[in-house]
Amino acid sequence: MLQSILFVPGGLPQYGVNVTTLLVPLFAIQALANRLIPSNTAYRDLQYNMALALSSAYHSGIVVCVAFWALYGAGFGTPNLYDIAWFAVSYALVALVQMEVDLALLALAKQIGRRGSGRSCRQPLMGMLPLITTMAVGAPVLLKRCIRFC
Repeated sequence: MLQSILFVPGGLPQYGVNVTTLLVPLFAIQALANRLIPSNTAYRDLQYNMALALSSAYHSGIVVCVAFWALYGAGFGTPNLYDIAWFAVSYALVALVQMEVDLALLALAKQIGRRGSGRSCRQPLMGMLPLITTMAVGAPVLLKRCIRFC
């Protein structure tokens, strides 16, 4: 944001689009996780299908937000709908890789927990930092490349 303010003030709307596109799905999966997972659950105690469901929900939310902003900015024309579909397909490939990383991190946490060093893995699930970090790494790059508003 500081970079936009200092160097390219006209880029602040795009910054807002990118931030909301990443945060709205994040808040949605937080609400979903709060409803489905007990608050005292350790990250390593999370089931693989639950981690996959949360990751899928996050990535689906990103695609929905991108579609919303693209439709809001460019309308329902055929070229825009084609661009949205192309983004969804290309982002699905990235999401698959990120979901595999999420599952690998969960498997690693479970393995470490089995070895008896559970102290580092027994933190409450609150933020699921490794999962959220891997989900958020690739999204800004794709958003910047795939959405054209200006």
